Amino acid sequence: MSRRHTATLPSWEWPEEWQGGHHLPGMYRRSYGTDYYTRQSVPVTENLSRQIYYKTLRPMSGVGRLWEAFINTVYYRWAMYTNFSKQDFRAVAPQRYDTPEHLSPTDIHQIYWRRLVLQARGMMKPEEAEAVPATDAERFSLAVQQRNEPS
Repeated sequence: MSRRHTATLPSWEWPEEWQGGHHLPGMYRRSYGTDYYTRQSVPVTENLSRQIYYKTLRPMSGVGRLWEAFINTVYYRWAMYTNFSKQDFRAVAPQRYDTPEHLSPTDIHQIYWRRLVLQARGMMKPEEAEAVPATDAERFSLAVQQRNEPS
């Protein structure tokens, strides 16, 4: 499907809660125009989870359905799952989960997600959340932000 044709397609109709982006506890969704990609993390045991990938399509004809089945088998699965998902394997494989975590300033998004989860729906009282000490990454990020603010 060409980019010109993709631009003429109506936007995906989803309730606001289910549109693109992160959806806690473990879903990520994104529209590519021609298809809608969803990745869901599903816990299997306490120490094991599986990644389930969905590709939502809307072919306009039987030929379109055949083409999508063909391109998914020949190219898309390799591009999205094998090539893209395994790029980080060399960095992820040797990670140890039995040692203390050392977060850097580039991990600030992870810190904020964790804080959001801890404070969601009464998991922690506001005063308990405030009592959680700031990480080095948070302090660094705040210092940079304050330096860059106009006086």
